Amino acid sequence: MEERSKYYIIDRRKNGRGKSSPNRERFLKRQADAIKNAVRNAISARDITDMDSKGVEVKIKRKTIHEPTFHNNYHTGIRHGVNVGNQKYQTGDYVRKEMNGQGQGGGGGSDSGEGQDDFAFNISKEEFLDYFFEDLELPNQIHTSIANSDEFDWVRAGHTNEGTPANLDLLGTMRNSIGRRLALVDIDNDEELMLLQLELEKLERVAKPTDAQYERMAVLREEIAKLDAMDDGVPFIDKVDLRYRTHTKEIRPITSAVMFCVMDVSASMGQFEKDLAKRFFTLLYLFLKRSYERIEVRFIRHHHVATEVDEQEFFHSRETGGTVVSGAMDLVHDIIKKDYNDGSHNIYVAQASDGDNFGNDNVLLDEALRTKILPNVQHMAYIEVGGHYGGRDSYITQVYKPLAAANKHLDLAIVDEPGQIWPVFKELFRKNRTDEI
Repeated sequence: MEERSKYYIIDRRKNGRGKSSPNRERFLKRQADAIKNAVRNAISARDITDMDSKGVEVKIKRKTIHEPTFHNNYHTGIRHGVNVGNQKYQTGDYVRKEMNGQGQGGGGGSDSGEGQDDFAFNISKEEFLDYFFEDLELPNQIHTSIANSDEFDWVRAGHTNEGTPANLDLLGTMRNSIGRRLALVDIDNDEELMLLQLELEKLERVAKPTDAQYERMAVLREEIAKLDAMDDGVPFIDKVDLRYRTHTKEIRPITSAVMFCVMDVSASMGQFEKDLAKRFFTLLYLFLKRSYERIEVRFIRHHHVATEVDEQEFFHSRETGGTVVSGAMDLVHDIIKKDYNDGSHNIYVAQASDGDNFGNDNVLLDEALRTKILPNVQHMAYIEVGGHYGGRDSYITQVYKPLAAANKHLDLAIVDEPGQIWPVFKELFRKNRTDEI
């Protein structure tokens, strides 16, 4: 009887809690559109900054995950089997088919017309942000290298014993060859060989050599041959002498980007207005850090004095005062001139304010924008929060509107309530918007 080999396959893939990672990836790919819509709706139900390491629960309609399968025909298919827990029937028994309308019946429908519950599952924080920001980008990029890609230069990285002829280091090879031959060949041999050759030449010039001279010439030729053989045994260039130049890839310092987040914290900005501005900047900060590697975020708070602060102070400081907007624009210009004056950065400005400003500051603000900010940035977005002016132009909007008409890379938007933040953000940073600017 022929024995059959037994094979045991052990799955050592790293899957969390027994779940299959490849199957999970295929599922996310198949349901990408449904998941994307569910993720976009999640922002209205919770703050995306509340997500922890456990991820986010996402719900999609169960009907969207239906996939065609092969199964037995209910009326004509033949099936053999016994259901778990059955104590009445055995395999082969004939069971009378219930007439329509009899028996237990199926599950009832819901009041909304949907006969099935939503399908809920968890995605990680990283997956959530990937779906959330998938169709967004910074507009009007001059240098596109700020995305998640690296550029390299080939730099010298020493020598190796193997390589291509084009990389052969001739000087290094000859240096090794000379050193090796000096170590293996006795220097005295050369002097002895020269003396023997001179003596042999003198004897060969004798007109009538004697028998002793003939014998001496034979001995000299034999000794010279031995010394020549010793030199011939040491090659001029050996494989161990070869030296090839090697190179390695080194990340090249390339063009980056900087985003200036400018927030009004003056007394006219109430808690509601500040909350709207912080929500917008939180969303912006997550988008930048998630989508781009080489981007720097500079935070500026201003009332009657503009100050650059860190992230913690930007979102949580309670300092307040009067309203002077031109000082913030002057500070942005000073930072650009000091740190980003080499022309290698994409520069962006995002400003949030309630629209209030000291009347005599509008002239200074207009001059700062025209001469200092707009000529040096790829894009600037002004977000007005609170809606205090009831459809009329605020003090700041009176300055920005004519500038926006003349400069397509300046955008204005109004946010009156939290639900408007995402639509405004999505419009400001949607992909392929550069073609319209």
